[in-house]
Amino acid sequence: MARCVGCVGGGGGGGGGAGAIITAGWVLVMTAHWVLAQPPSRPSFTPADLEKALAKIDEGYDTVQPSPKGVARYVLKHRSQTIHVEHLSTADQALVRLWAVVRDKATLESLNAWNRDHYFGKAYLNRDDEVIFEACLPVSRGLTEELFADWFEVYTHDLIAFKQFLRQ
Repeated sequence: MARCVGCVGGGGGGGGGAGAIITAGWVLVMTAHWVLAQPPSRPSFTPADLEKALAKIDEGYDTVQPSPKGVARYVLKHRSQTIHVEHLSTADQALVRLWAVVRDKATLESLNAWNRDHYFGKAYLNRDDEVIFEACLPVSRGLTEELFADWFEVYTHDLIAFKQFLRQ
């Protein structure tokens, strides 16, 4: 029995089964590609969504306050650590950035060692030679408050691990 594996529409003596499966798979792949390639009409996780998500975080933070520089910037105080949260967006892209100034001493070698071995939080020296620990998350395609809370928890755990790494 002849079988046409690549036939569209299933001709070729195999009863049409293989061709139909390939066609359905091709349609599914092309549809998924088209949907994912479409720019969002608006950021799916807006500054208002960020503010709601921050208000629900119960990590022992004293306050969630917008920065004087704008409604999309927040400062969270946690014991001796200040974490900055920013929602940055353009017409077609949006991301949430978490960053903190780490007061521990660091060398470029130690920062490079951390960055080489850790995927999530990245460390660098800013223009004032302060150690910055940051993580950015694209949110143009959406994010739930629960996933944001999980991401925030990972960031705070990595921040603690980074500080411990510098103290070794």
